[in-house]
Amino acid sequence: MFTKFLTTTCLFAIAAIIVGAYGAHGLKPFLSEEQVTSFETGVRYHFYHVFVLLSITIFSIKYYNTTLLISFLLFFTGIVFFSGSIYLLSTRHLHQLPVLWMGIFTPIGGLLFIIGWTTLLLYGFKVKQHFTNVSS
Repeated sequence: MFTKFLTTTCLFAIAAIIVGAYGAHGLKPFLSEEQVTSFETGVRYHFYHVFVLLSITIFSIKYYNTTLLISFLLFFTGIVFFSGSIYLLSTRHLHQLPVLWMGIFTPIGGLLFIIGWTTLLLYGFKVKQHFTNVSS
């Protein structure tokens, strides 16, 4: 599972860098200040959660369990829904796609982040319990 986690995390990190650079340099002249701010929010949350995916990947080397997998999948889907919808919504006038309906995915993505953090917290309690039982 480590290799799948690492590959996914690296691809998401690469995507965050490319999208962030494209937004800052390629799109900025074509977006309003509000759209740029929104796009940057998508990039920021994308990057924040790439670091979470990386942490989960590192944890998975030694302490892999289903809770960790669920947490990884929640953050993965949260990035796609939250950041992806913001990217599309903030550039909708450029690609002429009817994406206003995608606005529903932004809060769903945010909720997935919250659930992912909660799941990661539960994972932490399981690992702590494991260490407590081992040291007793």
